[in-house]
Amino acid sequence: MSRIITDPKKKWLYRYRGISERLDRMKERLEVLENRMEGVRSPRLTGMPRGGTPVTMEELISDKLEIEERIDNLEETRKQIRREILAAIDTLTDDKLSEILELRFIECLDYDDIADQLVYTRRHVERLYAKAIEEIKISNLEES
Repeated sequence: MSRIITDPKKKWLYRYRGISERLDRMKERLEVLENRMEGVRSPRLTGMPRGGTPVTMEELISDKLEIEERIDNLEETRKQIRREILAAIDTLTDDKLSEILELRFIECLDYDDIADQLVYTRRHVERLYAKAIEEIKISNLEES
């Protein structure tokens, strides 16, 4: 998401995408850390000076536990945000509008992918999206 979103409804709806992206980055960091842990060997004493600060297995394990805890917290937050967004989407009476919003904000699809999936033109998807944003009622919008 490269542009700044000013519409409060869109901002509220985009929370799921943002936390999903953050969660993906944390999982990538965990994978990199786990790969580093596999490469840590016992120190060799050669008598020759070595540069850099050695990383101990304890430090890597501590970092891993911290990242795993953050991932767990983000996953729980993401589930809660997903429930809130789906509850708001479910208040729409037009199934087409709710499907557009769910594909956009829960499945994180762009307009072209939504158009392909629903066999609509991109322009029609954009019109339905605008109508859905206008019609959706978000009761706890002032809380976010």
